[in-house]
Amino acid sequence: VWPFPLEWWERWQLWDVYLPAVTGQCNADYGRRVQQFFKRSGIPFRPYDLRHAWAVRTLEYGLDLTLAAQQMGHSVAIHTCVYHHWISEKHHQRAFDALMSKPNRPAVP
Repeated sequence: VWPFPLEWWERWQLWDVYLPAVTGQCNADYGRRVQQFFKRSGIPFRPYDLRHAWAVRTLEYGLDLTLAAQQMGHSVAIHTCVYHHWISEKHHQRAFDALMSKPNRPAVP
């Protein structure tokens, strides 16, 4: 588990979570069963919302898109397509600033 922000690890004791017993045959079956568990438990959002929130949070933290996509189990192309609308001018500026501040960046020709 890679919580974003890290403080959530402590706040919700993510090392000690209860996972429902699921014996689904495929991801869709697994997702349905987890969603049913959420509803029965009174959790006011869908499990998929957590996945989406994690992806958006990694953008806010500046995690490389390749790593975020890999950790979510899909390609960079799919990740970019799904979450592209969350990539703002702020993200572009932060990436540019980080690159320009590297001491080992290529010298000007």
